[in-house]
Amino acid sequence: MPLINTSLPNLIQGVSQQPDATRFSGQCDEQVNFMSSVVDGLTKRNGTRFVKKLFSTDAALSADSFIHFVNRSETERYVMIHDGTKFHAYNVLTGDEASINGTTGGYTAAGTYLDVSASTTTARDTLRATTVADGTFLVNRSVPVTIDQSSRSSSLAKDALIFVKQGDYEKEYSLEINYSSKTPASAQLSLTYTQGMHNVYSLTSASTVSVSNGGSGYVSGDVYKVTSYPSTITYNSNTYDVTVGGGEDTSVTVTSNANGTISAASVENIGRSLIFKKNAGVRVAQHVGNTITVTVTLAQSPGLGGGTKYDNTQNVTIYSENVGKSYHSDTARITEVLQRGHSNTTLSPNYGGSSGHIPSGFGGFEDRFPGIGAGSNAEFSLVRDGNLIVLSRQLSGPTKSDFKIKAKDGLGGGALGVVYKEVGAITDLPLFAKNGFRVKVRGDGDLAADDYYVEFKTDDENQSIGPGSWIETVAPDTLLNYKETSLPLFITNTGLNKFELGHLKTAPRSVGDEISNPFASFSDQTIQNSVFFKNRLGFVCGSNVILSEAGLGRVNDKGIFEYNFSRTTVTTLLDSDPIDVIVESDRVTDITAAAASQENLILFSTNGQFVLKGEDLLTPRTVSVKPITNFEYNDETDPVSVGSYIYYPFDLGNNTGIREFALNKTTDVYESTDITEQVPRYIPKDITYFSGSLSENLLGILSKDEDQSLYMYRYFFSENKKVLSSWFKWDFGVNIKGFEFIDSTLYMIVSDTVTDETYIVNLPLNFDGEDEGLATYTGTGSSFSKTITTTPNDDVTHLDMRVPAVIYNDQIRFPTYTSGSTRPLRSNILNFSVSSGGSTSSQITPYYATSDIVVYSDRGIHIPVTITTIGNNTLLTVTNTGVWDDNTSVWVGFKFTSSYTFSEQVFKAQAGQARTPNAAAKQFIKNLSLYHTNTSDYKVKVTPDKRAQYTNEFPESFTGTGSSLRTELKDGFFRAPVFTSSENVEIKLENDGAKPSNFQSAEFETFLHTRSSRYGA
Repeated sequence: MPLINTSLPNLIQGVSQQPDATRFSGQCDEQVNFMSSVVDGLTKRNGTRFVKKLFSTDAALSADSFIHFVNRSETERYVMIHDGTKFHAYNVLTGDEASINGTTGGYTAAGTYLDVSASTTTARDTLRATTVADGTFLVNRSVPVTIDQSSRSSSLAKDALIFVKQGDYEKEYSLEINYSSKTPASAQLSLTYTQGMHNVYSLTSASTVSVSNGGSGYVSGDVYKVTSYPSTITYNSNTYDVTVGGGEDTSVTVTSNANGTISAASVENIGRSLIFKKNAGVRVAQHVGNTITVTVTLAQSPGLGGGTKYDNTQNVTIYSENVGKSYHSDTARITEVLQRGHSNTTLSPNYGGSSGHIPSGFGGFEDRFPGIGAGSNAEFSLVRDGNLIVLSRQLSGPTKSDFKIKAKDGLGGGALGVVYKEVGAITDLPLFAKNGFRVKVRGDGDLAADDYYVEFKTDDENQSIGPGSWIETVAPDTLLNYKETSLPLFITNTGLNKFELGHLKTAPRSVGDEISNPFASFSDQTIQNSVFFKNRLGFVCGSNVILSEAGLGRVNDKGIFEYNFSRTTVTTLLDSDPIDVIVESDRVTDITAAAASQENLILFSTNGQFVLKGEDLLTPRTVSVKPITNFEYNDETDPVSVGSYIYYPFDLGNNTGIREFALNKTTDVYESTDITEQVPRYIPKDITYFSGSLSENLLGILSKDEDQSLYMYRYFFSENKKVLSSWFKWDFGVNIKGFEFIDSTLYMIVSDTVTDETYIVNLPLNFDGEDEGLATYTGTGSSFSKTITTTPNDDVTHLDMRVPAVIYNDQIRFPTYTSGSTRPLRSNILNFSVSSGGSTSSQITPYYATSDIVVYSDRGIHIPVTITTIGNNTLLTVTNTGVWDDNTSVWVGFKFTSSYTFSEQVFKAQAGQARTPNAAAKQFIKNLSLYHTNTSDYKVKVTPDKRAQYTNEFPESFTGTGSSLRTELKDGFFRAPVFTSSENVEIKLENDGAKPSNFQSAEFETFLHTRSSRYGA
């Protein structure tokens, strides 16, 4: 029976659920509270450092709370917590609560965008956050973005510009003006809306339209817009807020009588949809009714049809003077004649005897509309300046209806110009006009999308009429912006422990209309997530990805920054314009998350991944979205970007799998690799938080089903080849509510459900074998007042919920840190009094402690204590009195056990180029040798099949005496006897103390018996 050695070169390959015979060397059955490190080997994880208890009253945070960490700088790091009713912010370095809008105690969520009380999901599932520099964008996935119905551009003034472009002798200058003398009154119609997807109600072309109030002044056969909707409706005794969607206005075709009173109407343009809300207008009502009838108001004028004539027509026609007059071609003179008529005595010089060439019945505006120049005409008023006439519908009395005007001249249209409502080209507009005059410029007759609107600005803003230029503007009667309270929140860090919270400010639509410059596709929809990519703020919504204008937006005239999601000109497509693209797929695709990767934006839906990219510049012209992989994604948590890789979870039966997504540098193809293929039943389902550390090559996963543990993944690449892919678990003994890696520190929000307390703790991941020592503090009291400072030493003390303290009068005292210290212990300790008898408050542990709490000196020596519990308070007294000097620095916390369970040792014989299991061989393990560095003590526990467990211990040792006594850390190896069959035996490596263990490799010494030799080996 030969004696052989089987070597395990390292113990860092992590857990494998594959059969023992197929596992790699170094993989194990279980690894708990150990870290896999390519440098240090298998090391006992560091302990957590207690920072502070949260909330003014004891409260165990719900697992459904939303938690988001903010890394502003090395000296400012925060956590934001939504506990279901309030939104809080805390400094994770000090534990101090940060103010929100000037107050502490939490921002009340009820009735606001953060209200999740009526949601069918939790705060954790409903809210998503993205932090960029000092600001955090917070999205509520259940609140649809709606349009602000009060943010509408003004109606087009009923003004016409009339200007003489060219003067010539004895030429006709003629205008036909068609108008109605009826006074319009608004009509009300009842429209029937039908429920569709996502509880959005819409019209159809066949929707029922009934007349509630026919109004007056409406032209039969013409088309009119719906301009006003009710703010609330009552249905089945329930009251709902009405939210009107974006898009084009709804319009109807009317039938009216001689007075313009509507008797019937039908839907012409379906237009805007409606959403009904409850809970103070925050939540969408899940089901109101299959159909809902809503009473709306029609615009009084103008009609949109344009084919019907009004009941009054006047012709203003003049002739220019004959060739014998030197001013026959003076455009200003001809314009004056248009106003006053040929025979007006105020003309200077007047027509006199030369008017014989003028046909009878011709006349100017004052001939047809007496008093028009003085504003006393009932129908129109007129202002003339040079060769320009501004003709306005007289609105000083009751509101008048619209009018129509057209021009004719003796020079084939080249002499007299009229601008009213719209023109065919920008060149048709005069450069001398009324300030603020707006007009539509038609594009291609078959394309409404290339129409645009301009407004005249005089060079001198104080001039009402004068020279100037035409500036692009927004269409009249057009909705301009989103309802601010429906937009995501923006939380700004304005100073140390100070935040300002408010809704995102968006720039109003400044040009175009609903066709040429529509609202972003997130209008009337719920935003699912946000992203910052290539200096653009992005939102994902349904199948769409919406990116803001490059540079995010602009500062308005009040100095407020506004994010812009609208075009700034519709006459050309700018590279900086917002991007709004749809993901095209043969499957239903709802994008729920996005992550940047190597100059591209990766989009995640529950059934596939897509890439959004441009060329050298990301512009509306160059953007493209293409499908790349079709793997399932569990959207309970967002994907995590770590370096050039993206990690995301997916459902794996009753467990969770993780995929590693990256661009293959060789093939330039995106690949998604299952990194849990060796542990398919390891990670529980119901993932709540997922984070990664680039500096430590580490991932952490938290499950709601096992919330006292983090499942960890450590990886390492060497020359583009992954040489470490290690899964293991860390148990903490408290309920973890959320966590985040920031640089090389793990920050966690944890709760103790026994005492209903919630804490901030942190865990340094990368340390050089030296403890950081105790912080400087100052004690005050009648008999003791000085500063105590301890220096770091190489005895790292591994305790969870670890806090520093000192011994005084054989009692454990917990100080309050002075200004400038790294972190305070608790808010209710005002001083550290160590006068005779001590202060009871300074003896209280900063959290409720169970019988498991322990005390170690900063030299690594265990100090037995007696625990006294008073309510939720714990007092610690040194058991062996008189041994420890006053002011001895100590650590207080909970021990935790680190364990590593070896895989079954299977004998593998040579078979060609490989080694495979040999069933003809039987093994009997004699010894296990472990090679370690900087290690204090540990145990090897052997549990043979159907036999009692026995333990071999590598004992701790000490050096020094008295106050210099300390734990000694050793390098070397330890041989533990095993003496059992390699089959059905559990061999576990365990460290249940508070001192370090670092294991580099292991070796099994085994008796091998083979019944036969492998042929051809």
